[in-house]
Amino acid sequence: MELLLTFMVLHALLLILLSMPKYNKAIKEFPKRDKKLEKTFKLSGFTLLFLSFLIMLFVNGLGVGIAWFCALVTLIGTLLSFLNFFNAAKTAQIVTFIPQKLFGRITAKSGLLYLGLYPSIFLLFSF
Repeated sequence: MELLLTFMVLHALLLILLSMPKYNKAIKEFPKRDKKLEKTFKLSGFTLLFLSFLIMLFVNGLGVGIAWFCALVTLIGTLLSFLNFFNAAKTAQIVTFIPQKLFGRITAKSGLLYLGLYPSIFLLFSF
């Protein structure tokens, strides 16, 4: 369960990072000046982050859930800042690899894919 939540937070933070024009202009495959895509990535990222927070509260309880969420966001945020510093294109491929294989390019559906994927995997493994 914690590994799933770790990947969920990783993808959420990367989606939020890629929604910012300062960071997405370094990636060749990313469409330039696509406001709908940036808005979808930002919305998907914050929704995934909120969902992971609620799941951690539900699974671990109030005190441990909040502490675990803060630790996870700090750890993954630090990891992403180091990875993005060394190679931004490879870091972005963590999020864009699956949608590019499914849709052929990065579209607004790319961010929404993770909103459907993670809750379904969570429901699959929780029962």
